[in-house]
Amino acid sequence: MRINFSVLLLLLAAVSCAERESNDNIINQDEFKVLPIDIEAEKFKLPEVIDEIELMRFEEGQEGLITEVRLLNKEADKLIFTSPGEWGIFIYSQLGELINKFNHKGEGPEEYHDIQNLWVENEQVFIYSKRSTKILVYNFLGDFISSTKLEEPYRDIFPLNKGYVAEHRDENQNIILVFLDANFQKQSTTFSRKDEQDFLSLTLNTFNEYKGNVAYKSVLSDTIYLISQDKELKPIIKLDFGNDWLWSDPEVQAKPDQAMSFVSEKKKVWAVESHLGERYIYLSYGLGFGEGVVTMFNRETGGQFRIELKKKDGEYIGFYPIQWKGDRLLVSMPSYDAVDLITGLKSEQIKYRQGTTLEKIESSENPVLMWVKFKEGY
Repeated sequence: MRINFSVLLLLLAAVSCAERESNDNIINQDEFKVLPIDIEAEKFKLPEVIDEIELMRFEEGQEGLITEVRLLNKEADKLIFTSPGEWGIFIYSQLGELINKFNHKGEGPEEYHDIQNLWVENEQVFIYSKRSTKILVYNFLGDFISSTKLEEPYRDIFPLNKGYVAEHRDENQNIILVFLDANFQKQSTTFSRKDEQDFLSLTLNTFNEYKGNVAYKSVLSDTIYLISQDKELKPIIKLDFGNDWLWSDPEVQAKPDQAMSFVSEKKKVWAVESHLGERYIYLSYGLGFGEGVVTMFNRETGGQFRIELKKKDGEYIGFYPIQWKGDRLLVSMPSYDAVDLITGLKSEQIKYRQGTTLEKIESSENPVLMWVKFKEGY
C-alpha cells in the first residue's frame, strides 16, 4: 500500500491512520486464510501482465554453461546455485560474471550422488545428497571440508535458526517435521500426518525462505505452513480448489492404492507447486497428467488470473520461478525466450543490469535471471 505524504498538517492524522491500517494488514497477512482458486480464471499472455522486467545475463565460458538456475542462494556479492544435468555448483557475481564452478558429483566419500537441497553458510556451500543421506560441505573454491551422515533418510532439509528443519516419512507413511541442531542431530519433532496419496514420494517445493522464517509445503498438499525461528509451526494458507481437488474426492480417499490411475482418469488438480510472496502467490498445478496451469493470486485483493505460457508452436515458454523479492518474482528463463519476451514489451518496461545487453543475451546459450514486476489491477 503506497501512502502519499502531504505537507499539510491537517492531513497528518489521516496519514497516521492509513499507516496503522497498512501495518495491520501486514501483520494479519499471515493469519490463516482459505483462498478459493479458480481454475477457469481469466487467462492472459505473459507480456500482457508484465509492468517491467530487469534482466541479467550469465557470462559464458568453458565452465559456465547452465541449463536452468536451481536452488539459488545469495551470499554477500555472490550468487550460488546449481543446474540440472551435471549438477555442478556455479558461483557468479551479481552482475553475471563467472567466479567459479565446481562439480563433485560421484560415488566417492567426498562426492555427492545428487543435490536435493543446497544452501550457503559462512562462505561454505552445504549440499544435501538425499540418495546417500549425507550433508557435504565445500568452500567457494570447491575444496571438500566435511561430510555428515544423517540418522534418517530425510526427504528434505533447510536451515532454521542456527539449526535445521527436515521432513521425514516413517514406516507408517506419516509425514513428520524434525528439528536438528547445528551438527544435524535430532532435537525434536512436530506435525505428524498421514500422507497416503504421496505415492510418488515427491519432495519438490518443500521448504522456502519467507520473511526470515520458513514456508513449508509439499506439492501433493493444498496447505502452506509457516515455521518460525522459534520452531512454531502453523498453517497460513489453504488453497481451496473445491471439487477440482483430487485428494478430497471420496472415491480417491477410499482407494489410495489406485492413486496413479485416478490422477489420469479424473483430470483434477493433484499436484501444486507454490511460490509464496508477501503480496502474491505464484501457483503451478496439473490437471491430471495433461496440461499444466499457472495462476497468480493477489493476497491483498483476492484477485487472480492465469498466465498463458504456451507458444504458437505448441512449446512452452521457459518461465521458471525461483523466489519473490518484494513484489518482484525472480525467474530463470532461456535466453531465446527472454529475447522473444523483450520484443513484446516497450523499451521503458525493460531494464538491464550493468554488463547485460540485448546483444549479449541473443548470443548466449545460458539462461538469464529476470526480475518481473506484474501490472497492478490484475
